[in-house]
Amino acid sequence: MDVRARYKTLMALSLVIVVAGASWVLLAALKPSMSRSDFVLQVDVSDLAPGDIAFYSSPSKHRIMVLRRTAEDLENLNSLSDPLKDPKSERSRQPAEAKNLFRSVNPEYFVAYTRAERLPYSVEYVPGDLNAFGYSRNPNWFGGFVNRSEGEIYDKAGRVYAGYGIEEKNIPVPEYRFISKHTLLVTFIGEKT
Repeated sequence: MDVRARYKTLMALSLVIVVAGASWVLLAALKPSMSRSDFVLQVDVSDLAPGDIAFYSSPSKHRIMVLRRTAEDLENLNSLSDPLKDPKSERSRQPAEAKNLFRSVNPEYFVAYTRAERLPYSVEYVPGDLNAFGYSRNPNWFGGFVNRSEGEIYDKAGRVYAGYGIEEKNIPVPEYRFISKHTLLVTFIGEKT
């Protein structure tokens, strides 16, 4: 094989490699938008009695909780605002439909992640007295959630109390909607099925 033929072969091979590399980069750039599918979890809450809570997980182990609030819970949430860090959820994450006093699409049900916004610790549901968890008595406590690792306490709308812990934001609320009276769809954005 002469030099000229070898040069043409080398140039053709180089061109194939460049085209293959460019294709690879292009496909890699498009892949997240093509393969990204939000995981949607269908949750039946018909078995939840007022005051009950249930926990559900996504494939990547993100957990959500669904609390069915009582009429008394809703009244208590209505009367509470002074001791909260973000009472109107201005700095907190929730869907637009849930940016309200109850931080929910339907006031009877509170749907939220089990972790605080920036802390890796899960919150626990405490329906009653905080003394059992080593917290001082709070006259504005009507039950809610605690993060024992960092000391935060939250009301039954996931709003963080002032004077407890370092978290400044409320418990995040995922994207969700009701498709019937007792069935909701929760979207875990960016998770594969």
